[in-house]
Amino acid sequence: MRYAGGQIHRREPQWAMPKEQDLEQRRHRPDYLIGILSAVLVAIGLIVMYSISPAVSALSGDQSNFYFTRHLLSVGIGLVGLVFFSTVKLKYLSRTVYPLALLALAATVTILILDGVAFRWIKIAGFSFQPAELVKFGLILWMAFFLSKQRLNGAITDTKKTLRPVLIVMAAISFVTVVLQRDLGSTVVLAAIMGSILFVSNVPLKSLVLVFLGLLTLGTLAIVSTPYRRDRFETFMNPAKDCQNEGYHACQALIAVGSGGLIGLGVGNSVQAYGYLPETPTDSIFAIYAEKFGFVGSVVMIVLLGALIMRMIQVASRTQNWESRLIMVGIVTWIGAQSTINIGAMLGLLPLKGITLPFVSYGGSSLIFILCAVGVTLRISCYTSVRKYNIESKEQNETTDSTNRRGNRRTYYPPLSSR
Repeated sequence: MRYAGGQIHRREPQWAMPKEQDLEQRRHRPDYLIGILSAVLVAIGLIVMYSISPAVSALSGDQSNFYFTRHLLSVGIGLVGLVFFSTVKLKYLSRTVYPLALLALAATVTILILDGVAFRWIKIAGFSFQPAELVKFGLILWMAFFLSKQRLNGAITDTKKTLRPVLIVMAAISFVTVVLQRDLGSTVVLAAIMGSILFVSNVPLKSLVLVFLGLLTLGTLAIVSTPYRRDRFETFMNPAKDCQNEGYHACQALIAVGSGGLIGLGVGNSVQAYGYLPETPTDSIFAIYAEKFGFVGSVVMIVLLGALIMRMIQVASRTQNWESRLIMVGIVTWIGAQSTINIGAMLGLLPLKGITLPFVSYGGSSLIFILCAVGVTLRISCYTSVRKYNIESKEQNETTDSTNRRGNRRTYYPPLSSR
């Protein structure tokens, strides 16, 4: 507080989040560490896929390098998407939200027409596409742009204008994924994405708690009302109860992880890949990785994923642009939740959910859209929000980084919001 001309002026606290109209975006180099960590994880996936491709291909009657070749093709497509989205400005990216939603809807309807209920992939000419991965990518973009617009209009706390449309979208997605496609795992990831974005956007906590309780109730009903989900939950509670039937997958996963020991059996010495462990190249890839590289390799994998997530969190915290921040929160939750579910299921800490491990599992839709999300992250990391320079305001001069006035490429990192 200070006195000037008989009037009292309050100094803005340093931790207070500046208004968006008082900020400007500074362009600088992208966060190359995010690209490096992503490249290392993709390389690990290629190594593991190359080592198990002969065994898995032989079991399915394909050529010895079938799975590795397809995985390499998915990596190539994903890298093209990464480069593309790393060059697209957010104002242009917002125009793709509704086309992506229509594409996801068309893909889902196509599955129901061609294959019927309980199918999750479109298979054309040997290639498969899972609409749920497109829904995750599109949902993050839609929620980020929608909620940032609601904040700008001052309607973020209005339940009818903000929370109701989000709940309608979530109900429609849950009906398709849980009831029609019977994919509870993807629904959990989508719910986590929506919940995290709503929390960071400062939606009232009371409303969020009610939404959480509602989702928990619906999830419990989905498990109790379906026999195979009840069996999976019982298997999770006691994996060794029936290792020959319902608990077979869980038991074989634990055997694979335990067989790796401290340093693993080696890249070319996997046993579980030869028909013992179900869904080897996709859902069970972490168990195969643990068998090959052991406890040490597993820790390295978890550290790499954790470092990537933490780096993305830093990118989210260093921008005061709400669209960018909410997009980053959605991507972090997507990678974090999916990694946790996959690794936790292979270690017996969570029920089996049919969720792939980001960057590492056999390619296709998941790998392609994860790499596209990394491209969006690199684009956002190129910009940092700073206060607009005002020569008449000594207070703003003090809060503006002096390096900004020198015109170099170093960045200023503004303070965080409470959440």
